[in-house]
Amino acid sequence: MLNTHASWTSEMRSTGGRRGYRRIEWIESALAPWRSDIDDAGWRRLVCALAMVIGWEALIAQRDVCGLTTTEGVELSVWSARALVHAAFGETGQRRRGPVAPRRHHATGQSPRPKRRANTD
Repeated sequence: MLNTHASWTSEMRSTGGRRGYRRIEWIESALAPWRSDIDDAGWRRLVCALAMVIGWEALIAQRDVCGLTTTEGVELSVWSARALVHAAFGETGQRRRGPVAPRRHHATGQSPRPKRRANTD
């Protein structure tokens, strides 16, 4: 347990105290082929926005706050990420060169959209 704490403390020092730096690295790596298509401010905004919809925090909001099923949560995350990417490339005038093309759900052929739950309050 002490080794785990020491390792975590060392990681926190090396990243300036930031949590989730691996998520940022993963997002930047996934988007790397399009890095030159977005200016520095747009890149940072896109990476940070995607970090908000990817990860356990998003899962907690989807399940506990919104009451979505696992499938609905996945569909919402994909839709959110695509919307952010399209918005980022739309700001640069590069809509057609963005990394994400509109896709259809594999089973239904429909655009993936979260279903609304009936208000039971």
